[in-house]
Amino acid sequence: ILTDGAGVIKALNAAAEKLTGVPAAQAAGRRVGDVFGGNGLDSAALETLFSGKPVSKELSAAFKERVDLRVQAAPVREGGLVTGCVLVAHDVTELKKVERMRKEFVANVSHELKTPLTAIKGNIETLLGGAVDDRAHRGEFLNSVLRQAGRLEGLVDDLLRLSSLESATVAVELSEFSPRLLAGEAHAALLPAFKGKTLSFANSIPEGLKIRADRAKLEQVFFNLLDNAFKFTPGGGCISAETEDSGDNIKFLIRDTGPGVPAKDLPRLFERFYRVDKARSRELGGTGLGLSIVKHAVELHGGSVGAESVEGRGSAFWFTLPK
Repeated sequence: ILTDGAGVIKALNAAAEKLTGVPAAQAAGRRVGDVFGGNGLDSAALETLFSGKPVSKELSAAFKERVDLRVQAAPVREGGLVTGCVLVAHDVTELKKVERMRKEFVANVSHELKTPLTAIKGNIETLLGGAVDDRAHRGEFLNSVLRQAGRLEGLVDDLLRLSSLESATVAVELSEFSPRLLAGEAHAALLPAFKGKTLSFANSIPEGLKIRADRAKLEQVFFNLLDNAFKFTPGGGCISAETEDSGDNIKFLIRDTGPGVPAKDLPRLFERFYRVDKARSRELGGTGLGLSIVKHAVELHGGSVGAESVEGRGSAFWFTLPK
C-alpha cells in the first residue's frame, strides 16, 4: 500500500486488494485510517510518516476474516523530506497457527509424560523408604510402577506412529485385501483387554468387499476405532462395523451404544490430545492420540474422517477410502 505524506492512499497492489477485500479504485484518494482504521495499518503508516523511520509491527486485523499480519512501513523520501509511506503486509496466519499448535503439543506431551513419571517416582520412593520389606503391600507398589511404565510405553508408541504418519517421506504400501477380515482381526486383538466386559460385536462389512490400501495402516485405523468404542461403551452394549457406498468412496462406520459425544466436541475429536472427558480417558488408559493417528492414516489414502453422535444414544466414527 502506497500513501502520500498525509497518509492518503495512492495505490494498492493486487495482493493488498486480495488480502483486505478493498478494490484499489475504492481506496485511492482516501486516508489509510478511513479505509483500514482499527486494523493497525493506519497506526504503522502514521508512525512512519511522523518519525521518518521504518516501523515493524505484528498485529491481528479483521478484513473479510481475521488474519495475523507482519507489517513493515518504510518512508518515501524526496529531497530529504518524507513524502509518503510504503506499507508491506505479510499474512502470517498459518505460521501463527502452526506455532500455537506446536506450543500446545509440547505442553500436552509434557503433561502426559509427567503424570506417569510422578507416579513411578512416588512408588519407588515409597519402596526405598521401607515398603520393599513389606511383603503384604509391596506388590501393589510394583504393579503400579508396571502400569505407569506401560502407560508411558503406549504414549511413546503413539507418538512414534503419529510422527511416522506425518513424515514427508512416509510410504504407502498398497495391496488388495478384505476389510471385513481386518476388522475381525482388530476385534480379536482387543478381546483379551476387555475380557471382563460383556459387549456384542457385529461385523457387517460385506464378505466379498476388497479394497486396495496399506494393510498395516488400515489395521491401526480399525484397531484404534474399535478400541475407542470398547473403552467407552458400558457393559451390555453393542458395537458394529459397517459400510456405506458413497459414490466414489466407500464409507466405513464403527457404531457403538456408548454415552455419545456432545455436539460442541465433535469438530475437535480428531485433534491430538483432545479428550471429551479428560479424567475418564486417562482412567481408561487412553493417550489422546488414537483418533489423530486414524485421521492421518486415512488422509494418506486420500480419504476423510468424521463422527456423528447423539448424547445418550451412542456414536458412529467413520472414515472413507476412494474406490
